[in-house]
Amino acid sequence: VEIDPRSGYVRNQDRNLNALLNLDWKVPGVEGLSFRANGNLSQVQAFGKSWNITAPQYAIGSSTPASSNQPNLAVSTTTGYNYVLQGFGNYERKFGSHNVSAMFGYEEAYGYNENFSTGRNSYVFGIDQIFAGPQSTAINNGSSFENVRNGWLGRVRYDFKEKYLFEGSFRYDGSDLFPAGKRKGFFPGAALGWLISHENFMGSLMEKNIINLLKARISYGSVGQNSGVSSFAYVPGYSTGGGYVVGGVLQPSLNAPSI
Repeated sequence: VEIDPRSGYVRNQDRNLNALLNLDWKVPGVEGLSFRANGNLSQVQAFGKSWNITAPQYAIGSSTPASSNQPNLAVSTTTGYNYVLQGFGNYERKFGSHNVSAMFGYEEAYGYNENFSTGRNSYVFGIDQIFAGPQSTAINNGSSFENVRNGWLGRVRYDFKEKYLFEGSFRYDGSDLFPAGKRKGFFPGAALGWLISHENFMGSLMEKNIINLLKARISYGSVGQNSGVSSFAYVPGYSTGGGYVVGGVLQPSLNAPSI
């Protein structure tokens, strides 16, 4: 299929950068102690340009171009980046029949994006630049956003002869989706376990392959949830789509915060 070059174009240019860094260190002289750091960076830049023009069209047997719509131009650009940083310390050691492990870490994520679009319609001259279009048809729009979350986390685990188990964990998370003073939350968890199938009185059942694994576990934990929460939902605002009529004039209504 061949397209007449006079019929306009749509051009999009995207430049994406992704970088990943991982570091691991086993501490010399301290058995079972190690540290790990992870970093991820993603950056995006995008540019789009659309020149909407109709190539000359002719009726059968005519050499005179039929009338067509005047050209329109639209330009948009987007830039943004986000990163994730993580750092963990781990300790794992066995002391006879006792197994001990612990983890402590920090995580942070940040994102920023900004976009802008503009355009003009009904061009008189076929010049595909913003300045050449009528100012009376100018349109523009734009927005930006940023978000950040971070948190501390930890876990300890202990077992005796791999039969009696204990595990405790926590997260202390923060998010900018909530108002100042309420952005942090502490979420603990704990569990107790008993691997019954490792007890001596279970030996005959294990040998006869009647029971291969039997474990009892009880646990409790709390988890933070922010899905469905939009940015600045805690800020009251005015609505122009509803309200009350006072003295023949529609008064905008005040929207209460949703969180």
